[in-house]
Formats: sequence, structure tokens, C-alpha cells
Amino acid sequence: MEGSSSSSSSSAMLFRLSSFLMTQQEDSLLSPPLFDNLIPSSFNNNSLLVLLTSITIILLLLIIIKQLHSHHTRQPFHPKHNLPPSVPNPHPILGHHAYTAYTPTSPQSDHVFKHHANKQGISSFWFFSTPSISITRASHARSILRHSVERRHMSFFLRHFKRVMGKDSLIYVEKDQLWRSHRSIVQRAFTAEAVMGMGRKVWRVADSFAGSILEESRKNSGADAGTGGYRKDALELFKWVIIDVFGVVALGYDFQCTKSLKLAPLAQSFDYSIDDVQERTLASEMCNPFMQCYWLPTERNRRYAFHNGRVQGLMSDICEKRKSTIDSEEVRRPAADSTSHMQLRTFSSSLASRGDDLLTILLKTPSPNNNQGNDNVDVMSTKEVTEMLLTLFYAGYDTSSTALSCAMYLLSTHKEIQTICANEARAASISLQQDPSTWNEQLAYCKAVVMESLRLHSPVTLTSRTLETNVQLDECTSVPKGTRVYIPIELIQTSECNFARATEFLPERWVRRDESTGLWVERDYKSEESQSFVSKDSSYIPPANPHNIFAFSDGARNCVGRRLALMESTMVLACMVRDLVVNVPEGFKLEMKKKFVMTTPEEVPLIFTERCRDGRV
Repeated sequence: MEGSSSSSSSSAMLFRLSSFLMTQQEDSLLSPPLFDNLIPSSFNNNSLLVLLTSITIILLLLIIIKQLHSHHTRQPFHPKHNLPPSVPNPHPILGHHAYTAYTPTSPQSDHVFKHHANKQGISSFWFFSTPSISITRASHARSILRHSVERRHMSFFLRHFKRVMGKDSLIYVEKDQLWRSHRSIVQRAFTAEAVMGMGRKVWRVADSFAGSILEESRKNSGADAGTGGYRKDALELFKWVIIDVFGVVALGYDFQCTKSLKLAPLAQSFDYSIDDVQERTLASEMCNPFMQCYWLPTERNRRYAFHNGRVQGLMSDICEKRKSTIDSEEVRRPAADSTSHMQLRTFSSSLASRGDDLLTILLKTPSPNNNQGNDNVDVMSTKEVTEMLLTLFYAGYDTSSTALSCAMYLLSTHKEIQTICANEARAASISLQQDPSTWNEQLAYCKAVVMESLRLHSPVTLTSRTLETNVQLDECTSVPKGTRVYIPIELIQTSECNFARATEFLPERWVRRDESTGLWVERDYKSEESQSFVSKDSSYIPPANPHNIFAFSDGARNCVGRRLALMESTMVLACMVRDLVVNVPEGFKLEMKKKFVMTTPEEVPLIFTERCRDGRV
């Protein structure tokens, strides 16, 4: 009631001020006695009108802020939903957005995500004027991600990323039908069979990369301990191999970064474009016109235009030339009136298995929407393919290089684990050169290291969904439609409620040694859990639930290239430790920095030296 009377009186005051201003405008000769002694004689009637108008605007803004503040002091959810009360002290306009802008495990975010969470790990707060919650239990995260696909991005971020990836990028498109169509097209090229067909190319790049590093380390093998070996920052180093893998797998194009150990000119433009857009979307740059206005004649905008133009031009040129080549060939596609999803998946997989790159697969595979019964086969345009490939590259560029950087740091600080990886890689090397499709079985421990690194240091630390319908999290808790749900991936994956000994680096939670063969094999979580086995040995490591890791998200919007990313990271890691010992300077500690919804290392100064023949560090 108090809020209502306050609002009514404020409105009445505004009405009286507005009426007074209208009177002033109609009778310019009127000089109210009320202001005779307060306003200097030099003030004319127009000046008075400007003054009173300014006062009115200020009062109006104050009333709006007050209304927003009173809105934020309300509880965002009805008690029937069994959600906790809101985090106190919201900002009058931003709500609690300032806290969520940090990494999920920072002290600022802990204030919202942890300190005010209930026993189920749920906290409620305001994102501007939108009621929001964050969740910590993996089962709750799965329920949300598998139920909802809607992600409402702020237009401030979208305008920058769409300039680089295209207006219909798979990551940012919100129209349900358009998103489903694009998703279906890309997903066909990343089936398990299709990715297996890419294995030979990925192994070749990884092997060449390790060979180049080994050669450089040998050049400095005679130097003293303080300067010997090959030294390079991990993030820069692994960007070279990620770009080369993208080139051969997606474009059939060799950037040769892993051979020259430097970024090729085109690769430099790729690198500049992604760094530029991430810097422009920093919260500190929101009000900087030199970062937000692309039309201003600044040096930064000129560099952006040059590098982005070079990337877009080359991608379009490659797509056009490849399309012309395909059109000149007789491509046997599935019939236009019978393009079921299963037929299209089989067709795409067959193209990948025979060595076709991703660009060729996308251009040859007909659209699933082509069911009109006519003879014309509807395939993707070169513009759509270009946008799709750019999206795939930018989505995996920083994430994969960050994942490898963190994995190498962890191996450098856990020498015994590094030796196990090296021995496994050496034993499998000859076999994988002949048939890389068996990498998942032969490099099980190396893959477990990658998985454990992704769990502890997920490149993407946060995602969110806006619910289209009500969601029941458990028997007592429901989340109403329209709620913005934050999923702090890093916090979930390092929580004891989801992983035993959650803060420890333990690849053995993913694999075990087979007693009969002596080889490492993946652990069967369901089988081990169903046995209800509880070891009295304190060294026992419970198996990890693979569904509790969200580094690749979950549900319909999960990472479409997750199989390729895992294979790429595992093969690169295996080739590196097979031939090289990896170290960091004594006393070095890993520090992460936030980049949009990602975190990347500040630096990881790696030192590579040749490994002994017996595999020891």
C-alpha cells in the first residue's frame, strides 16, 4: 500500500509540473511571483522552461529508478515453487548482474552462486528485471539443458559476434525453425562415423606438430638448464595446431603453422578477428565509442576491416571454387523426395570416411527440408556454408587451445601421470599411424587426462537458458516459465555433490587398468555404481559420471563438434608427450582470466625437452 500511495503522489506531482510547463508555453509573458525572488533577472522565459523541463526529467528518472528498486526488493518467485529467497541488495537497475559477470568460482560470483544457495545448491536473484536462478547439482543442470534451448543474448554482444560469424550463426540464432534446420545440417557431418573418418588427417597434423617441437628442442639441447629446450607460451603454441587441424579437416587447406611454428598470414587474421570481438564485448568497453562504432576512422577499425575482410574473402572464395568443382562432377546424392535423416547421416558419413573435408560434405549433402517431390536437390548456399564453417572455427579455436594449455600444465605438475601418458602413446603410435580410428581404445588414459582437465578448467565456464515452459527439478522444486537459469559449469564440475574428491586431478576416475591385458580402459559408471561397492581403501577413486561434465554443454544445444574436439585434443597431447618432456618454470601457478563466457590462461610458459627412450620424465 505504501508503494502505491508513493507512486500516486509522484504521478500527481508530475502532472502538476507538466500543466505548469504547458501554461508557460502558452503565455510567454507570464512570470510567476513564486519564482521572482529565486530566479535571476537575466533569466528569460525560455531559460525557465528549459530549467523546469530538466527538473521534470530528473524527477521522472528518479521515480523510474525507485520503481525498479521496489521491483527488485520483491521476491522473484512464489513460495509454491520452493525456491530460495532472493540474494539481498540488488542494484536498482542491473539487479545482481554485476555479480554474475565474473567467473563462477570468483569471490564476486560466489556471493550469488554459493553463499546464498539453499541445500539443493539453488540461489535466486535478479538479472536486470528478469527473475533468475543458478543451480549447482548436475541432475538439475541436465534437466534444464535437456528441456530448454532458448538463450536470450544481449544485443550488445550479438552485434559484434554476428559481424564475424554471420547473422544466422548456429550459436546465436534464436528462431526455432532456423536453428533446428542449421543444427540438423551440421550434425550430419559430425556423426561418430564421420569423425572417425577425419582421424587420419588429425593424427598427421598432431604428429607433424610434435616433430617440429622436437626438432626445435634438440637445437637447444646443449644449453644450460635455465635456457635449454624449446620454450613457448601454451596458448599461442596450441593455436597453431588448432588452425592447422581446422584447415585440413574443414577446408582441405594446409596453413602450415605446425611446420613453420608461426601463424600464417591468413591464420593471423583468424586470430585477430576472434581476439578483437572478445575485447569489444568486455563490460568495461560498453560505453567506449571507439570500440562500439565500426564506422569511426580509427586504426583499430581499419585493422578489423582488413583482417575480417581477408577471412571472409578467403572463405567465400574457397567455398565458391569448391562448389564449382562439385557442380561440374556427377554427385550421386540421395533422392530428393526421400531424404530422411538416417539416409543423410549415412551419406555424410560415407563422404567423411573416404577423406572428404567438411566443406565438401556440407556442399554435397542435400537439405533435410527438401521433401517437395521435385527433381531439384536443395543444398546449402555458399554463404550459409561460409557462416557455418566460421562458426565452427571460432567456437572451437579458443576452447580447444585453452583445454590443451591446461592439460599440459597439469601434466607438467604431475610427472607420474605424464609418464603413463607417454608410455601409452608410444605403445599405440605405430598402430595409430596405420589406423587412427582406434584412438579411443588405444589412448584411453590420454583421453582421461583431457576429460579431467576439462572438468577442472572448463574453457566455457557459464551458460544460461530462458525457460519456455515450467520445469520440475525434483519432487518439491519447480521453476516457472520465463525464468533465466544460470548454469555455472566450472562450479558444477568442481562440486563434491557431483564428483568425489572434486578438486583433485585424478584421470583414474575415468579409466581403470584391465587386469588381463594391462591396458587402460574406460570405466563403466553404471555397472560400478549398481554393484554398490564401497572400498575401505582410502586410495579408492569412485568412477566419474560422464553425464556430470558440461564442458560441451548438454541437450539439444550441446557442442556439435565435441567428438572432433576430444579426438583432436587427445591426439595432440599423445604425440607431444610421446616424444617430449613437458615442464613449467619452478614455482609457476596457473592463473585464469575471463573472456566473455570463457576463461583462458593468463600465460602457461611451457618448456619442452626430448624424452628418454624408456618414456621416463
